[in-house]
Amino acid sequence: KFLDMRNSEIDVTLSYSRVITVNIVGEVYYPGSYVLPAINTAFNALIAAKGPLQIGTVRNIYIKRDGQVVDSLDIYQFLFSPSRDQDIYLQDGDYIFVPAAKDIIEVKGEVNRPYTYEAKKGESVFDIVMYAGGYTINAFNDILTLERKYNESLKIHDVHKDDMKSTIVKRGDVITINKI
Repeated sequence: KFLDMRNSEIDVTLSYSRVITVNIVGEVYYPGSYVLPAINTAFNALIAAKGPLQIGTVRNIYIKRDGQVVDSLDIYQFLFSPSRDQDIYLQDGDYIFVPAAKDIIEVKGEVNRPYTYEAKKGESVFDIVMYAGGYTINAFNDILTLERKYNESLKIHDVHKDDMKSTIVKRGDVITINKI
């Protein structure tokens, strides 16, 4: 009849966790149906499928429920500025669809993580360099080199420090950060 909450100590033990079946399809290492505890997020489910293939997108992963896209996951946003409000909780029967990546940019030279990165529409040279972990201590960061294909030709541009945030990247661009 009476419980003194201020002076009480309560232990709660979860004896059963509800499970859901999630279908992971598209460009992932192990597509298929996965039975997971309901507390898992879309990111956790992707880890169960060993993540996207090299050709799979990491920026536009779709969560579908009853044939409709209900949310999308951007792994870069999740990894580079994580917050609890980005967690996408799944329901039984949801599909996670990983399409092929579209706008791949290569970053070479004096960055901490030289590799290929996927760009979203409107992202700049500065954004991509930040995804690559920023400059190394030996980087000459006043000017970088941008290689871009135009029809049947390749053009090489110098991008100055002041223009890095306003220079929008395009599919197939190669960004090279030179050494001092």
